Amino acid sequence: MPITSSASLQALADAQALQARVDQLFAAWDRPDSPGCALGVIRDGRLIYARGYGMANLEHAIPITPQTVFDIGSTSKQFTA
Repeated sequence: MPITSSASLQALADAQALQARVDQLFAAWDRPDSPGCALGVIRDGRLIYARGYGMANLEHAIPITPQTVFDIGSTSKQFTA
């Protein structure tokens, strides 16, 4: 029988609740006929959740994953200026 502390059980429950809430928020984009997004949640400097929602390419049925590369071109200038 594994020995688990109540703190680690609480952390697991918190992570599962976070994942469920994020998945609920992005459910509208998590369809095979919809463009979508990829996201990462960072807490205390660590990536605690990463997921893709929807499709990267509708024509070829390629889903978005956390590893999907997005060609954003010059759109990042407004965030870095």
